[in-house]
Amino acid sequence: MQYNDAKTWPQTGWAQMLPLFFHEGVQVCNFAKNGRSTKSFLGEQRFEEVLKKLEEGDYVFIQFGHNDEKADVDRHTDPFGSYQENLIYMINAIRTKNAYPVLFTPIVRRFGPDHGMYPQAMIEVAQEQQIPFVDLNALTKPVMSAGISITGPDVDENFSDSYVHLAQDLAMNRDDETRRFYMTFGSGLYDNYPSGKNDDTHLRPEGAFLVANLAIHELKKILEPKSVKKGLLARVTTNSEANQMVFPFKGVYQALLDAIQ
Repeated sequence: MQYNDAKTWPQTGWAQMLPLFFHEGVQVCNFAKNGRSTKSFLGEQRFEEVLKKLEEGDYVFIQFGHNDEKADVDRHTDPFGSYQENLIYMINAIRTKNAYPVLFTPIVRRFGPDHGMYPQAMIEVAQEQQIPFVDLNALTKPVMSAGISITGPDVDENFSDSYVHLAQDLAMNRDDETRRFYMTFGSGLYDNYPSGKNDDTHLRPEGAFLVANLAIHELKKILEPKSVKKGLLARVTTNSEANQMVFPFKGVYQALLDAIQ
């Protein structure tokens, strides 16, 4: 989600594209920083900077997961432990400012590993806290992933490199169509990276636009559901039974809906 300047072009956080989807006059403040988990974002006092700038009626988009799953002690969280606790801490702090949180599960990497139970853990927090969320993990998987899932009950957590290579071999037919979304490209294409780059996590502009488009499209469906009674908020429908939820809207997210083009 990080805002990237010319030094890292063409790397583009999907939140950089959000102003394209809002009416003129809506201000998007991006506090994201690459490499941070919920733990390190809080530990570095970055969330405090969010709270200092936050005003009543603001909306806060929250997406973590890529780095919470990292093994190092400074970033790692347990999906159904400290990860959820950190999310709830942020949600409560935002609410004390009379502002409104929205959760987004982490987008997929082009090739695995996927994010294990972190998306589900975030979904459960959103349901318990009765706040809107968009399952970007589920939404980006069919269009942005070039590989197959390499985590799950039948896969050892310490999967071997050979398994990654197998996933890549099986998905080579999708290689060309998905690499345009990510920082994966050959030499001579960008002055910033004369030797090319092989990064299946961070996005190029086309990928950032796609993710932002998915996020806003699904957010509108959540905030303006056609299948539920007026005054209720229904979250986005995906293949997961966990995503079937309706809870009181109370009008607090109406300004966000009105701000979307």
